[in-house]
Amino acid sequence: RELFQEVWDLVSSTSDAPAEALRELARDRAALELLARRPEDARTWLDRIDEPAVGRRSLALWSEYFRSRKAWAEGLAWLGAAKLEDDPDLVRQRKSVQAEFLLAMDDSPGAEAVIGTIKTGDEDDVLAVLAVYQRRKLFDQAIAVAEAALLRFPDSAEIRFDLAAALERAGKWERSVEEFRKLLAAQPENAAALNYLGYMFADRNQKLEEARTMLLKAVGQEPTSGAYLDSLGWVYFRLGDLDLAEKYLLQAVKLEAFDATLCEHLGDLWTARKQPAKAAEAYRRALGLELEEAGQKERLERKLAESDAATR
Repeated sequence: RELFQEVWDLVSSTSDAPAEALRELARDRAALELLARRPEDARTWLDRIDEPAVGRRSLALWSEYFRSRKAWAEGLAWLGAAKLEDDPDLVRQRKSVQAEFLLAMDDSPGAEAVIGTIKTGDEDDVLAVLAVYQRRKLFDQAIAVAEAALLRFPDSAEIRFDLAAALERAGKWERSVEEFRKLLAAQPENAAALNYLGYMFADRNQKLEEARTMLLKAVGQEPTSGAYLDSLGWVYFRLGDLDLAEKYLLQAVKLEAFDATLCEHLGDLWTARKQPAKAAEAYRRALGLELEEAGQKERLERKLAESDAATR
């Protein structure tokens, strides 16, 4: 924040400062505040973007601002009034966010009216629809759309990945594994699929050696991914190698400080290390973050209580 402010003050005080440079600085600062879960601070910088027409990145930032506040109606009003750059991709992007917000307001007919026309569109259209359903945790709808789309785009790695992910989140574990294996058979180096399937195995405490091989490949391709490092740390935790688990889980939390599951994993590591005070700190931090997994809140509260009791 200090660095951004220093650069902003320097550039904005220059009489001939390029307008787009100021806009990009404002976008970067808004993104920083949104990542830090500070939407009201982000709003200050969103208002400074001051562009003649909304571009792709600004639309994504504004959408995340309304999403983080759960300000669905306000967001729909903004989206409806926004003047977009002349780009068909932006029209699709706006429609997908509008549908997401309508679903959040329990207006399924309204959402379907917005995205119904793009369900049968090109591959990018389908992926936009799938992203809407995934965000709103409508996994059965995502599965149906992805399966239909794969009949038209059988070689689409992205659609098959979304299908496999939706199957896993819908509790259809074996079918999810099958789809991920199909994807990896076609693209053995697909880091996202290697990470997802490797983590699935690690989380279920199954096929741990295969999972480790997958996750080492994923991290080798994207060594700064907090999610991938967490998965690798988790498989080492399952394997009982607490030293390597600690190495990778600490790196992961440093990169993804606002992910509750990563913090929970770190708490589990400290519990296994018999350091209940550190475990309690990690569980408490996780409880203060957004929880997506069903039952995670209750599980974290139980673990926190056990850690607190162990420190007395």
